[in-house]
Amino acid sequence: MRIVNTRLDQFDLNILKEIQADSGIATADLAERVGLSLSPCWRRVKRLKEAGVIKQEVTLLSRKSLGLEIDAVTQLTLRNQMVDDRTTFEDWAKGCDEIVECLSISGERDYLLRILVTDLAQYEHFLTSKLLALPCVSSANTSFVLREVNHTTALPLAHLAP
Repeated sequence: MRIVNTRLDQFDLNILKEIQADSGIATADLAERVGLSLSPCWRRVKRLKEAGVIKQEVTLLSRKSLGLEIDAVTQLTLRNQMVDDRTTFEDWAKGCDEIVECLSISGERDYLLRILVTDLAQYEHFLTSKLLALPCVSSANTSFVLREVNHTTALPLAHLAP
């Protein structure tokens, strides 16, 4: 279910902004930050969850503190566009720990993958022994992230402002 823009007021938008920054915020603290009392704030959060606007709550980990030094962006081409190959690849990608994002894209390539590994040797092993070993994969072209200029998990909300 999608909440229509007119049903999201400034309190809802403020709640969404705050919980995108800290999903573990206590309801009492959230209520204070958005200018509501506890019960109305809790009801709004509950409604946003039930409507699917709040999809899930997660904890973000620091990849570098966990030794994941290599952030690779790989564009991938399948051997053909048959549904079976796409399904096979997508099912494989969903179960692959190294792949943190897999996007089906338009253009010359079929997929864009974001892959996190500890070092170049682990990436080479992943590429040659796993990714390119898949019969449905034709080719892969990789770029390595040198520096992260901007990264956020927060969605833009300005277009919803009343």
